[in-house]
Amino acid sequence: MALRDYWPFRRTFATVGSNPPYKKDEPRSYGEGVIKRLRLQQKYGIGKDFEKPIGDGRAYMDTYLSDPLVRTLIDLPCLYASKDGWDIVTDDEALQESITAMFSEINIDQLIYGWLRNGRIFGTGYLEWTGDNLVLRSSQNMYIQRDENGQIMHYYQRIDNPSEDVRFEEDEIIHLLNNTFDDYAYGLSDIHPILYLVDLKDYAERDVGTALNKYAVSRFDISAGLPDMPYGPDKINEIVSAFNSLEPGEDIIHGNDIEVKELQGTQRAF
Repeated sequence: MALRDYWPFRRTFATVGSNPPYKKDEPRSYGEGVIKRLRLQQKYGIGKDFEKPIGDGRAYMDTYLSDPLVRTLIDLPCLYASKDGWDIVTDDEALQESITAMFSEINIDQLIYGWLRNGRIFGTGYLEWTGDNLVLRSSQNMYIQRDENGQIMHYYQRIDNPSEDVRFEEDEIIHLLNNTFDDYAYGLSDIHPILYLVDLKDYAERDVGTALNKYAVSRFDISAGLPDMPYGPDKINEIVSAFNSLEPGEDIIHGNDIEVKELQGTQRAF
């Protein structure tokens, strides 16, 4: 028997271009308290399809991909959490065998690693349950829509064309919230609070590079030409261009008609 035969609910497929069915306070009640932000948004027709996430997912991804230190700090805990495998505890041997086979086929260790990593990078990770498979969905175009009481109405996958956008029912998506914050539907990225530190590091590297380029090389007093054969402007500009193109430590080779003297006290140690 397939795993779907043991699952307590019938698979409900995602809808494209329209919202899936939604029943208030099912399967559990969300009370009478409201999320003020959502009530105002829905009252004025703002965010009718989904709530806006916290922060800038694109900035988080760019920082993760470009900074090796940030990438290591994100990846290591995810690797530790997923490397030791998994255990299935049930008294139904057929169900255990079915789940074990599915986990092996879909490479559940790598799947959980990617799910956790997306949660840490973007704040929220998403897995779609299809009835016999788990599929990792991008956190960059998945969104959540709730009613004003906080009940999830649907998940929204944006394709940039409303007629092609995909909506999932609540039981079709498993979402992981990293660093939950107040009554927001999304988690908070681990990269969000260190973005300014990454910027400071980039500025420091840039400034040190500028200082090295300016002060780490010697300066020279160059005399060109002979008393009876002075150099003209074009020749002088050619010599200036040649010296400006020298790399630090590169040997200076010139003829007898050019005299080069290093100015003392112009080198700086770093």
